[in-house]
Amino acid sequence: MKAFILFLALGMAAAASHAHQTKATPLQNPAGKRVEVNDGGHWYKATILEQKGDLSKVHYDGYGSADDKWVHRSYIRDLDKSGAATTVACAFGPPPGTFSAASAPSDALFKREVYDWYSQLATGTSGRPNRVGLVFTYFSRGTAYKNTAANVPGRGATRRHSGAPANTTIYPVKMTYYVCEDYKGQVAQKQVNSDFSFFINQAGEWTCSKDN
Repeated sequence: MKAFILFLALGMAAAASHAHQTKATPLQNPAGKRVEVNDGGHWYKATILEQKGDLSKVHYDGYGSADDKWVHRSYIRDLDKSGAATTVACAFGPPPGTFSAASAPSDALFKREVYDWYSQLATGTSGRPNRVGLVFTYFSRGTAYKNTAANVPGRGATRRHSGAPANTTIYPVKMTYYVCEDYKGQVAQKQVNSDFSFFINQAGEWTCSKDN
């Protein structure tokens, strides 16, 4: 599992999530819950045995206990009662409202930042969708912190968030959302469980890093 970071240098951000939302709580997967796990690019049905923070110990269908493993939530998706991947009612287009780069941090601004990155991919060319929409089903802001630096043996001065300017305030957010993609009338969707960090970059603009 490799974390990766995507930077969004966007000058505008705006408010409010889409109206179509479910009440999923993916960070509180109970023991015995049925899920699918992405392992090596393939989805396998599994049962959650226990959970510690963002990690869930899963047992794969058809495998022995020796193959049980701890999996980060970003590799897990929910199943409905029929055993199929959970879906939502898609909504397209940006959330309403307008914010500037100088706007105060808010849930609405952060959601719009994420939407804006996906919308840049909706060109309708080279296999890309014509339009996109995000449906947020879980959104939890963590405690904001200053991006201070500390001396790490063998590495020297190291910032708490390597991709953000020193001493800027970092706003961590855990979220689950469904990406809806419209390919000329054919709609596909996928569940994404991600951790984001939001902060003001050196250009004075709100920026988002996707941390897993």
